[in-house]
Amino acid sequence: ISWASITGPGNQQVKIETTPPGAEIIVDGQTQVSPALVTLKGKSDYTVMARKDGYRDAHGKINGEPRILAGVVGNIYNLTGIIGMAVDFLGTGAAYKLDNNVSLVLDKK
Repeated sequence: ISWASITGPGNQQVKIETTPPGAEIIVDGQTQVSPALVTLKGKSDYTVMARKDGYRDAHGKINGEPRILAGVVGNIYNLTGIIGMAVDFLGTGAAYKLDNNVSLVLDKK
């Protein structure tokens, strides 16, 4: 048996931009250069750090909002109940909706 989510995607893409652009971005063990599109598993929140020579590090947060209603209704409708909710909330992360965009501003040293 395979349990799949019906509330939404588990992996979501978040656009991270910085002012100035070209900063190194670190989130969930991934390192990219801004602007960047990162793929993250839905969960409650992520911390983002940006750094660039000549600038102070900037920190931010990607918020994850639970899709409680969709998770509960979807899993009752799908007759998966507790197992389906566990998959959505704990396994795939599909029960959370992450911010689409995050902007960080780095101040000059």
